Amino acid sequence: TFSENIISSVSIGQPAKITGNGFLGTACTGQIVSLNESAKQIVRTTGTETVVEGIISVDQPAGAQLRPGYNAQAEIVTDVHENALLIPYEAIGQDEENRKYVYELQDGWAYRRYIETGIETAEGMEVLKGADEGWEVVANPSALKGRCARVISRGIGEGAQ
Repeated sequence: TFSENIISSVSIGQPAKITGNGFLGTACTGQIVSLNESAKQIVRTTGTETVVEGIISVDQPAGAQLRPGYNAQAEIVTDVHENALLIPYEAIGQDEENRKYVYELQDGWAYRRYIETGIETAEGMEVLKGADEGWEVVANPSALKGRCARVISRGIGEGAQ
């Protein structure tokens, strides 16, 4: 089933990566071959959810480990951003005006740099503007105050300005 929150990003022909407890350590591949025309509501322990059912065709031979009745999860690639700059969530802060920022480490100082973000992934957020590849950033920006801080040792700063 596909949640109504993502169904607008899902279409027939999209690739899928299938994993599950019954075939640990192996991921099968496949593609979406059909999506129901109508949605339905299902009851979960957290409440009611609106979903659309679909069918994923599993490629062989990796799919040979997948058996009828197994529980499985499918990861669907809904959008590809090639050469995207990703920054881990733990390195991104947000100020009182809801602007996102990172602290760039440079010559013993951590400088606050405001960023514009794009898509979110399991690994972090895409940065569209405000940061460059190769930057070293602070993993817990909320621990620093001000526009810059002197870095004495990794993870410890003083003299916020």
